[in-house]
Amino acid sequence: MDSIDAFRAADLDQRGVLALVDELIRLARTSPDWANPTVFMFQAAIGAWLNAQEEPARDSLERRLIGHFLFPPGNFVELPDYLAAIGRRVEAPADGRPTWLEQPQPVWHLVAKALWAGCYYE
Repeated sequence: MDSIDAFRAADLDQRGVLALVDELIRLARTSPDWANPTVFMFQAAIGAWLNAQEEPARDSLERRLIGHFLFPPGNFVELPDYLAAIGRRVEAPADGRPTWLEQPQPVWHLVAKALWAGCYYE
């Protein structure tokens, strides 16, 4: 898991988050050795981690945008498919969001931290 540990401390931008997603997909396909190897467990860990965070505020647009990236629509069975859907959202942040809504700058480092937490948070 050393390959994703490097992403933990980094203040990542959009490219860095895409690189993290790519690495998570690679690891999920080869044999995830993290605590949450299923889509359900991974999503539950991300949700628990997000709920434990004070910032951004729960009702803020930034928090909703983080959810937009981390919880794409779909009935995912395989973890790599779920992670690929996240990657598509990160590549095109405005896709799937109504055009009349304000489009804040994504908080990429929190998206990355949530993804990292998905691997380990229990």
